[in-house]
Amino acid sequence: MDEANAKKVAQLDAQLRDARDNLGDSEVREILFSKTNHYARIGDLEMCLKSNAECATKTLAAGPKLDLAFQRIRLGIAFSDNDIAAKGISDAQRLMKNADW
Repeated sequence: MDEANAKKVAQLDAQLRDARDNLGDSEVREILFSKTNHYARIGDLEMCLKSNAECATKTLAAGPKLDLAFQRIRLGIAFSDNDIAAKGISDAQRLMKNADW
């Protein structure tokens, strides 16, 4: 299983390098989000949070930023880490208040 996960991460890293060299910011953000989802799927909390933060720096719109905040909330709940969940909730509340709906 570790081999399959490493292979998937290597594939996503290659796609990310290609996107940074040849494509635009939205494609880079999509691949970063895919990488974040992969880390969440395999239960790698540390790498998921790191990838989530990197993806958040590339994200401009409120909707995708909310998706990232919701992901942090789910991670906090799944790993019984109240600090992560609480920060995700406060980030989501801030985004909802400041959004231009």
